[in-house]
Amino acid sequence: MRNSAHLTKPARGGILLSVLLMALFTLPLVACDDQSNELPERQLERPIKAGFFCARRDEARKWRWDGMESCAADPTDTRYFAFIALSARGELAIVDLKDEKVVDLDPLNPGYNLLPVGMTLQDVLLDDVTGVIHVLASGPSRLVSVPVDSLLEMIRGETPTVPAATVPLVNGTAPVTSVPLHMEFHASSGELLITFPGCQAVGRFTVDGLLSAAWRISSSDPFLATADLADCPRESLDGTGSVDATPTELLPSTLALDGDALYVGVNSAGLSPAGTEPDLLLAVDLDAAGEPLVARQIVLDGETLGFGSLRVTPETRWGRFLYAVTRRGDVRVVRLSDLQECETQADTRELPALALDSPERGCVPVGSVPRAFVALTPGIHLAENRLIQDVTFFSRPENTDSQDPELKTTYLGIFGVATTWEGAVYVINLDEDFTESTFAFRMGPDSYGQSWPEEVQSHRFRNAVELNEGYATTGRPRMETPVTYYVSDLPTTATGGLPQLMPLDDGLFLHDLDGYFMRSETWNVIWDAVLPGTARSFGIADRDQSDAPEMVFYDVGANYCASGVQPGDVLRVVGCDSSDDCIDGYACGRTPMQRQDLPGLCFPREFAQEHVNACSRLLASDREFRVTGVWMDQLVIETMEYTDAEGQPVTCDADLDCREYGWVHGGICLKADGATTGVCAGAPWPELASVWCLGGTQKYEVRIDGSFLLSGSSTPYRPAFSTATDATCTAIPGAYDYRVPRASGDVTTPFFTFRISLDESVEIPVEYRMQFDILAGFGRVGKDISVRFPSWIGAGPDGYIYVTDMADSGGGTTYIGQFVRMLARTMALDTDFEVR
Repeated sequence: MRNSAHLTKPARGGILLSVLLMALFTLPLVACDDQSNELPERQLERPIKAGFFCARRDEARKWRWDGMESCAADPTDTRYFAFIALSARGELAIVDLKDEKVVDLDPLNPGYNLLPVGMTLQDVLLDDVTGVIHVLASGPSRLVSVPVDSLLEMIRGETPTVPAATVPLVNGTAPVTSVPLHMEFHASSGELLITFPGCQAVGRFTVDGLLSAAWRISSSDPFLATADLADCPRESLDGTGSVDATPTELLPSTLALDGDALYVGVNSAGLSPAGTEPDLLLAVDLDAAGEPLVARQIVLDGETLGFGSLRVTPETRWGRFLYAVTRRGDVRVVRLSDLQECETQADTRELPALALDSPERGCVPVGSVPRAFVALTPGIHLAENRLIQDVTFFSRPENTDSQDPELKTTYLGIFGVATTWEGAVYVINLDEDFTESTFAFRMGPDSYGQSWPEEVQSHRFRNAVELNEGYATTGRPRMETPVTYYVSDLPTTATGGLPQLMPLDDGLFLHDLDGYFMRSETWNVIWDAVLPGTARSFGIADRDQSDAPEMVFYDVGANYCASGVQPGDVLRVVGCDSSDDCIDGYACGRTPMQRQDLPGLCFPREFAQEHVNACSRLLASDREFRVTGVWMDQLVIETMEYTDAEGQPVTCDADLDCREYGWVHGGICLKADGATTGVCAGAPWPELASVWCLGGTQKYEVRIDGSFLLSGSSTPYRPAFSTATDATCTAIPGAYDYRVPRASGDVTTPFFTFRISLDESVEIPVEYRMQFDILAGFGRVGKDISVRFPSWIGAGPDGYIYVTDMADSGGGTTYIGQFVRMLARTMALDTDFEVR
């Protein structure tokens, strides 16, 4: 806890002043009572980004800055440090990676041991050519430059030879009023490239904060136009007030540099008409002075919702790639040699045989093969609630555990590590050191015709399953157990001509599985199943808009298009088990005519008995109605007549003749006025004896009729219909609606092919289910690293992976964050490294 005696924070420069005062004394200062005073803790408050620098001892045995490449080439007398930008207090923290602690930048001022650099920090980076850390700040916009040697001198308690310099970002003689967001250091020109989203511009500045050139981003070729930042709207307060600076088109937000190649992530403000300004990803070739030569758009497939960060990979055997982390939580991958987007979600059943150096191992171009059906984009993604926040890369060129490739259990080669918002990390294949003997050991005999299978493709999650052990079919996805059969969750035996799943020619029940099946799960093929998202409690049968034989049924919270409801399906009014299931003013009523283990219906409490008497035939039926029209939140339904095996209406003389039809209770005999013979129906028209029997909200569900429904326990249901502007349902081209017809033979789905055998003349019970399990054989290498709001991930120079976390592991609302590290060799969190 912070020492409450420190009521105010020293002004910027207070640390340097205390160091100067210290030089006036020849005798060391001694605390009066070191035991009684509690020193304030060194706290990392909302760290947004980190970086690393190296120090080497000079002839006087003092630490001095040295370049990272120099330290890597000769590690003698070197030590690595991390610098961390803290957004809550506008400070820069320094961490000694060897001593595993935040170092004190002001030993004589306990507690205030960090370096104030600005109230609102935006970005930080190291110029490893000159050994200077640059911090980008706003409110007002400015650049703070801190020599690494000055930081090392402060750590030793010495007066900095070159103090930190704070300069405003200046356009000529006027300060730049637009707020900067991200910067990159262009080594060829020695200048900084900075984005200004509110100005739709990218500026190039000297390290003294002087604008050299600026370009405004547009959505059409040539994409860059010379701009004057003096024309930017004011976004900072300077005592005269502020002007509305809300962007109306594009917001250049994030940058990446690869030599003289600049990549710009441009986010749409979302305010232009009908999405006329989409998100852009630009590739800009610069000359040595930092002037743009040509700008090209990198075409991405589908929406991105904007870009969070851009990362350029190390060199691989297929060249370099750009990893664009999007705001929707996936990572788009672009091959930089030709700016081609790579399909990381290919349907691996459609891939050709892949040799060790096949170009397709490095990049499958988008559009060259079908995409996996459950993939929403061609990017690397996990699930809708696991959004990737940042990514870094690491390499392990040598096998330090064993020289025998068959005993290799760690990561050899180049890999990516993605961190997600819920505090987990996942390993991504990039360019693994892979040999034929390693493949044979891990994958077993090649019985699938692919020498180098999709499991070792680039830009896919690393497989966590030990494929060489315990798999009778060489670890490939397959059916694990025999098929089991149920009727409404009760086990049954598939006899008497009921549908069964039959083995295929190779002895397996399933074939043509996606070789990259990512999850073990249970699959069901259910007859007359309830459609997903249609078991709801707030349906309304609109009496005012209904007139026999059609009734309007709506639910403002439903999306029948996305749930796959189609004309011909069946809506069943489920009803209530007790009055607690009814809304205020209604009570649950039953009639002696119905089975008492079946639900009743909610009626107005004051007239409940009157409604029970009038609605007894509806209560005693299955309350099933045929769907004839479908909109987003509205259905048109009518009385449903049951048919026999030949498709003819079932005739009847009394309700008892209809009990064997329908869901559970059975139907009723529906007769025209004065007729002695009728047809079996799912329910009577709900207006009986002038009483509307479906008042209030209704618990209901919609099931398909005359088809199977395929569903997986983990695979998401993808709609076959979307909602048009007039709320009608529009078929999505190429979508799969999960319905399986009643027929013997092979059934091909986006996931696998299976075979059904059945007797066409045998009636199939409602909710008859064929259930089987698939053992995936593939799993992601994912680890929980005890962070709650990760903001940045990076590979350290010491072989560790580091993550900045804007909240501590307790997950509270405190500002206090943490800096964690883990072993790249195992992705295990280093629990002994605690920096907060």
